[in-house]
Amino acid sequence: MKSFYCLIISLSIHLCGYAILPTQFHFRHYNIENGVSSNNISTLFQDQKGYIWIGTENGLNRFDGNQFTLYQKNNPLYSNFHANSINTICETTDKELWLGTDNGVFIYNQVKDTFTPFVKQTNDKTSITSWITHIIQDKAGNIWIATHKQGIFLFNTQTDKLTQFEIPQNDNIVTRILNDEQNNIWLSGPYQLCKLNKVNNTFETYAIEEKTESIYSMALWEDSSNHIWIGTWDKGLWKLDPRTKQVEKYLTGEKGKGILHIHSILEYSPELLLIGSDDGLTIFNPVTHESFLYDNYGDSEKSLSDKFIYPILKDREGGVWIGTYYNGISYLPPYCGQFNGYSESSDIPYFNSRIISRFCEDENGNIWIASDDSGLSCFNPSTMQFIDFNGREKLNKHNLHALCIVGKDLWIGTYGDGIQVLNAQTGKIKNYNTTNGLDENSIYSIFKDSQGQIWTGSMNGICQYDAQKQRFTLIKYLEALVIEIAEDAKGNFWIATQGKGLFRYSPQKNKEWEKYGLEKGFNSLTVNHLCINKDNEIWVATSEGLYLYNPLKDVFTYQPLRHPNKCINAILEGEDCLWLTTAKGLVKYTPATQETQIFTKSDGLQSEAFIMASALKTRNGEFYIGSINGFNTFYPHQLKLNTQKPNVVLTSLEIFNQKIDTQKDGTLPEAIDHLKEIHLSYKDNVITLNYAALSYCTPQKNQYAYMLEGFDKGWNYVGSQHSTTYTNLPAGTYTFRVKASNNDNIWNEEGTSIRIIVHPPFYLSLPFKIGYVLLFLLALGLLLRYVIRRSEKKHAKAIDELNSKKEIEIHEAKINFFTMIAHEIRTPVSLIIGPLEKIMQSTHIPTNERQELEIIDRNSQRLLYLVNQLLDFRKVEQKEIRMKFSSQSIKELMQAVCERFSPTLQQNGVSFSVTYPDEHFHADVDKEALTKVLSNLLTNANKYTQSRIEVRFQEHPEKQTFSIEVKDNGKGMNEEELKKIFKPFYQASENKPGTGIGLSIVKGIVEAHHGQIKVTSQQGHGSSFMITLPQKQENLSAEEEENQAGNPLPEDIIPEQNATASMSQKVLPIMLIVDDNEDMLHFLSSHFQTSYTIVTAVDGVDALHKLKEQEVALIISDWMMPNMNGIDLCKAVRNNQLTSHIPFILLTAKTDTEAKITSMNCGADAYIEKPFSLQYLEACIKNLLELRLQLRQKFSQMPTVSINSIAANQSDKVFLEKMNHLIEENLNNEELSVDFLAEKLCISRSGLFVKIKGLANTTPNEMIQIIRLKKAASLLLENQYRINEVSYMVGFNNPSYFSKCFQKQFGMKPGEYIASHAHKAE
Repeated sequence: MKSFYCLIISLSIHLCGYAILPTQFHFRHYNIENGVSSNNISTLFQDQKGYIWIGTENGLNRFDGNQFTLYQKNNPLYSNFHANSINTICETTDKELWLGTDNGVFIYNQVKDTFTPFVKQTNDKTSITSWITHIIQDKAGNIWIATHKQGIFLFNTQTDKLTQFEIPQNDNIVTRILNDEQNNIWLSGPYQLCKLNKVNNTFETYAIEEKTESIYSMALWEDSSNHIWIGTWDKGLWKLDPRTKQVEKYLTGEKGKGILHIHSILEYSPELLLIGSDDGLTIFNPVTHESFLYDNYGDSEKSLSDKFIYPILKDREGGVWIGTYYNGISYLPPYCGQFNGYSESSDIPYFNSRIISRFCEDENGNIWIASDDSGLSCFNPSTMQFIDFNGREKLNKHNLHALCIVGKDLWIGTYGDGIQVLNAQTGKIKNYNTTNGLDENSIYSIFKDSQGQIWTGSMNGICQYDAQKQRFTLIKYLEALVIEIAEDAKGNFWIATQGKGLFRYSPQKNKEWEKYGLEKGFNSLTVNHLCINKDNEIWVATSEGLYLYNPLKDVFTYQPLRHPNKCINAILEGEDCLWLTTAKGLVKYTPATQETQIFTKSDGLQSEAFIMASALKTRNGEFYIGSINGFNTFYPHQLKLNTQKPNVVLTSLEIFNQKIDTQKDGTLPEAIDHLKEIHLSYKDNVITLNYAALSYCTPQKNQYAYMLEGFDKGWNYVGSQHSTTYTNLPAGTYTFRVKASNNDNIWNEEGTSIRIIVHPPFYLSLPFKIGYVLLFLLALGLLLRYVIRRSEKKHAKAIDELNSKKEIEIHEAKINFFTMIAHEIRTPVSLIIGPLEKIMQSTHIPTNERQELEIIDRNSQRLLYLVNQLLDFRKVEQKEIRMKFSSQSIKELMQAVCERFSPTLQQNGVSFSVTYPDEHFHADVDKEALTKVLSNLLTNANKYTQSRIEVRFQEHPEKQTFSIEVKDNGKGMNEEELKKIFKPFYQASENKPGTGIGLSIVKGIVEAHHGQIKVTSQQGHGSSFMITLPQKQENLSAEEEENQAGNPLPEDIIPEQNATASMSQKVLPIMLIVDDNEDMLHFLSSHFQTSYTIVTAVDGVDALHKLKEQEVALIISDWMMPNMNGIDLCKAVRNNQLTSHIPFILLTAKTDTEAKITSMNCGADAYIEKPFSLQYLEACIKNLLELRLQLRQKFSQMPTVSINSIAANQSDKVFLEKMNHLIEENLNNEELSVDFLAEKLCISRSGLFVKIKGLANTTPNEMIQIIRLKKAASLLLENQYRINEVSYMVGFNNPSYFSKCFQKQFGMKPGEYIASHAHKAE
């Protein structure tokens, strides 16, 4: 072992600047248990990407640092792969691996992930069928294939030709091929070393030292000096100089250092060879010719996994892969032995400890080591050996926690045994305990200050040693374990405790004590170690992290570390950095940049769990750190960084946790690390991407960061996690990027990337989206078209409506004009017909004058007919025509019309025939309206017929209808005329006399009867008009009730009275006639002057003035007048309490229903249309006055009739009720009189006389008397009072006078009245 260390140390001196093997090997083992397909390793190879390929007897393996990928012949994905024993691997391009197997050559395409057998033949049809031992590619790009029994083959990649070279010297067995720097081809076999003669293109035996010597070689290597090293089967290691053909032989067996069966040679550095053989791993120095056989075998990290070493590979980082025959691969990381480690071991003398608690360096440079489990040890750094010392065995059973060199003595703090002071030269031990002043016997820290004073820390306090008295004095009882004591540049002592934080003791400042706990910035009161550096900065290690003292603020500030474990156990000062032992590894921390570098067991540490305060920096700069498994030593400046940036690759894709294999038409048409993009379906909701940094030093320390551009906002740093899963990615295009660092945090920022395209469902694909856009544009176009058309239609409709409205307005204006003219005509017609009627009543008119008067009367009636027809048309137009249905004999109705037309038609020479219905046939019709229909049809037929008119009745019992047809044989009408025949004011082509509204009126009346009118016409043959009407009308009963409803009289009023009673008075009543037409005023005045005193007015305003001056008994007024019309005059009369009782008759030319309703609503008593008959007007006046007279008589003569019965309108009703109530309340009031009533009713005395006279034809006193008697009648019927009591109750002082008045008023005595009602009750 010593010779090995000497060899390595000497090599490190000579090989400065080269990656050298460590002083201690720490192997990492890979075998069948952790993923390799077989423990029999045939070949090792690293490709251009950085993958490690491993050929075994059971298939091909690819290793990425995290997992092994297997390629075997029984895999259905590789159906063309028919071999399992992989003997050699050669990468010819960045896409192909040539595999030499037990069944020929196979080519693996790394892009397509496919195997293809090499089936090329030579010109003589020779194929490669034997065992393949080696394949290389020369500098010209040609492939050389070594076989067992077929010699060697050359495949020219440019000409695509295969050539065979037989090697008879070796029985066609070729074990190894070498292509040297001069592009020479060497090969070895069981007998001879051969070289290609490029002149004759044959392999010739290579004569060594001018003589042919048999040599069985399985390993060839050209070193950096162009020497060829030959590993022989049983003759050791040969070094050949091709220029001189001189050979040097080593390890041949002389001096006991020979090795047999060399399988591989590797130049690790220019002056260091690794040789694999059946004897193990040999380390050989070509310069000094020194060698060392590493024969430590087993499963530990310091052992090779097997003795039989076959292939050896040095990767790009400097790591060494050693393949064995029986137990897989042993991997030696580069620089991993920079930490020397020591732990309990049977082959290390004088050291049996595991739990290392303290270190101390003496004046000779020896390191004293205290343990918690096996006493004290002493280590010599120069020899790297543990040495024995006197007294060692005496301390083996002590638990040691503190060490301090004081002069020649070593002070040792123990657990429970106080302080042991060892003299290493003599081995004498002196003990101090509580009897010597110690506060207790468990000592965890011993410190010698700058003044030479000794301080000790126990589990409870701190003591000071008095050398003269050899006694200890308790300085401070701290109630916590004192783990460390340190002195700063100012002479202050800093005491670290576990449980009470940190204390500062200032002996020079009156021995002040200052406590630093939670209030001073600490998060933990457990302090593990202190470090006061060269700049007098105070660093504190606690269980919750690292702290730095801020002297300005007198507080400690937390220093965040990029480390998962916060517990800091010890601090050592380095060059511009701190070395921190933690509960999870060793950390190099640079405060200026806050960068951290972490070292773990994989870097050679004995353990990652370190002991509190167990650290030492020696005078020559070597560090010692104690753990729970021994200790490590290292020089910080000699630690080398792995500066090789790792290549980052994607290794596999998983969908729903199922690995996706490479398939031509699959998700991965090529290997994922060669693909530029992946196409995924929207259904692939869970995808996992696996990746690796191809750095093999310490794979678990490789760091990763990934980002999915288009989804993630930034890089995700995930530590050593080497897979990423995404779920429910929306459809779109993304770029997945991953970068990584090696074990020493050297990042490959470029990393690798792949585009991921998640396709949407078909209905969200681009063609469909384009379709949607087109559909949207089409819909938008259609919508715009619709909106435009709608707007156009709306505009056209608005124009039509405007035109229609205009036509209606013109039509309305025309109708209004005709109606106004008709109204104006009615007045002069009335003034013609009225006087004419009066004249013709005379019996003294000569015959010839009467005939002339009859002509005037006939034409006046004709004019009236035309005016009425125009007004009827107005009603039809405004839908105001109201039918008064009643059951009528259709025969009688037709006869009345036809007989009227018959003389005229006969006079014109027209044949007139009528077919009448049965005389018993009745139908519900408006007699007057149907008469107008027939009259218009006959008038129209008479206009256009030539010689014949037929009127024909026809009954339709099945439909309950009947029809009347009027047919002529006139000129007829064309289709255009038929369409317009019923339009107002339209006349046929022959402009016959007429208004053009007769047929329009006919149509309106027929439709009002719920019937139909049909016209047929043929030019030259005449026309036929047929009306069809229902026999029964649904609303007949309502119409009859309406028609028969009049102003009902009280049931006990006798209608017939002497009409001349009112005329018997000597004083004539006053009649107010209001009209703006002077002729009408004169005509009416002259007619009524014999019966009334006539007062005239020209408008409503004038009439109101006359009413104030005269006590008017009757008002006759025209409607249409200037200033105030008749309607407003009527309202004014009714709203005046003094005039509201006056009868009001309204004369008007308006004949529509709305006008009638308006007149009646305003309070008119009668509505008479112009032109009117004087006899009709006289009859209306007579009936109105007689009705009022009958109501008055009934009121005065019948006890039970209410006073409201004499009210002609609402105003009079209110007045009478108020008066009645006033009188009844004051029946016994002596002040009840005319003046009293006038005052209470707010009316003048004279006005009250006129009002009551006009309403009841009585005086106010008579009215009071009547109301007294009516009240008495009411009380009598109650049968609660006697007659005399009632008389007093109603204001009579004398019952006898009461009875006379009662009999005079009601025609019977009070007793008879009571008896008559009692009889009725029975």
